[in-house]
Amino acid sequence: MKQALGFLSLLLGFNLFCIARPNIVVVFVDDHAFEAISAYGTYLKGYAKTPTIDRLADEGMRFDNFVCANSICSPSRASILTGQYSHRNGVLGLNGYINDNSPQYPEQLKEVGYETFLVGKWHLKSLPKGYDKYMVVKGQGRYFDPTFTGSEGTWKRKGYSTDVYTDIAMDWLKERDKEKPFLLSLKTPTSAATPLKSKFLSLIPIRSRSS
Repeated sequence: MKQALGFLSLLLGFNLFCIARPNIVVVFVDDHAFEAISAYGTYLKGYAKTPTIDRLADEGMRFDNFVCANSICSPSRASILTGQYSHRNGVLGLNGYINDNSPQYPEQLKEVGYETFLVGKWHLKSLPKGYDKYMVVKGQGRYFDPTFTGSEGTWKRKGYSTDVYTDIAMDWLKERDKEKPFLLSLKTPTSAATPLKSKFLSLIPIRSRSS
C-alpha cells in the first residue's frame, strides 16, 4: 500500500510539471455573504449588484454547495492558508498566530516557481510566508489613508483603502515577471467588495480567469 501511494505521489508530481501552471488570483473580502453577490440570484440580487464578481462567476467557476467551518476573520484566513482546522493551525481567535509547522499554500507555490504577492488586510500575528513581496496593514486596517508594513518597509498611501489595495495589485500585475506563473492575494477590508475595479480583471489573462 505504501509503495502504491508513493508511486501515486510521484505520478501526480510529474503531471504538475507537465501541464501548464495556471495563474492564481485570490480576492479575499470581509463580511460579504453569498446573498450579497448578485451572481447567486438571491433575494438581494436587485439591490446588491456585483457586476465584477459576477463576471468572475460567468468566466470561471461558481461554488453552489459549500460550508464554512469557521467564519470569524483571523481563523478563517488561517484555515484557507493552511488547509487545516483551527485546532490544528493554532488560530482560535482574532489576531492569532499560525503554528510554525503548519503548511501554507503560498510557500508550496513559490517552491514550484510561482511569483507571489500579497497586499491588504492580514489580521494575523504571524508574518506572511511564501510571498516574494507583501504589503499588509495592521489589524483591520483603516478605511482611508492606509499605512503598510512588510517586505517593502513602512509607508502610507492616500485614498479609500479598497481603491489603494487594488491599485497596488494592478501595478504589480503590470510589472510582474511575465515568464512565471503568479499568485496574487488581494485582501480587502469590511464592506469593500462593491468598489473593486472592473479594470482589474482586464490585466488577468482569460486563461487564468477560466482556470
